Amino acid sequence: MPVIDDDVIPARKPAAHAFIGFEDEGFESAFGKMEGGGESGDSPTDDDDVVVFVHYVDYSYTSGNVKGMQNMELIKIKLSFSNAYLIKGKKSVLVDAGSPNEADKILGAVQKAGINARDISLILHTHGHFDHAGSTAELKRRLKVPVAVHANDAFMLREGRNGEIKPRNLEARLIMLLVPNSFEATEPDILVEEEMDLNDFGVEARIIFTPGHTKGSISVLCNNEAIVGDIMMGGWAGGAILGSRPNYHYFIDNIEQLHASIKKILGIKPQRLYVGHGGHLKFEDVFERFSAINIIGN
Repeated sequence: MPVIDDDVIPARKPAAHAFIGFEDEGFESAFGKMEGGGESGDSPTDDDDVVVFVHYVDYSYTSGNVKGMQNMELIKIKLSFSNAYLIKGKKSVLVDAGSPNEADKILGAVQKAGINARDISLILHTHGHFDHAGSTAELKRRLKVPVAVHANDAFMLREGRNGEIKPRNLEARLIMLLVPNSFEATEPDILVEEEMDLNDFGVEARIIFTPGHTKGSISVLCNNEAIVGDIMMGGWAGGAILGSRPNYHYFIDNIEQLHASIKKILGIKPQRLYVGHGGHLKFEDVFERFSAINIIGN
């Protein structure tokens, strides 16, 4: 079962925007684990690496003539190779599903976060790569909920493969040698096209189309927070080193589309950006890192 420090999940909710626990910027690389331990889940200590961080988000809403505030939780599940996220409102949406053999880790983390797995209404993917959709098939069987992915990445889930991966430099080419190309296939139930709100699934959040890392990459906006998948990452070595520093991901399908997607996110000005590897990232740091992109086309 995941190991959660006693102060990570408090007995009572703190004030909105308070972080519980600290995000580790240690030097233990996910790539090192892949080299030394085979597939995810092989090591008997892998569960110890699953950490849950809870962030509380005040979400303003208007219903008729009534204005109010919905208290939502954005929960980061730090897995062995990537991050998954839970958005908890009236229901919960799981964003990304980790690598193969991580269903137990994810469901254990859900339980540790105090969420009933029966309240999960949707499994949503920021894109279709193995480290974000590797446990989707197993989670779909257990949770019996629909699976959503952008139409451009749907073939990855259907065929259980990454598709073409385009490394951006020599380091990325070397890392690509360690990346598995297959995982258990599953049929997606919902194909996202452009924008889509998640109200029907019990959370006040919205999907926007942010291609570039893959042709079907999407981001999820939750008030002044954004889950952006792999359109960028934190730090180096898969986010294991200096994970709070914004950086390009190793693999980029289309650099022009990626820059346009980063500009779109910067235009929305989320306070924090949650990425598939490393993070979280502060808006000010992302803006500074990609400031040259921000003026392209102006």
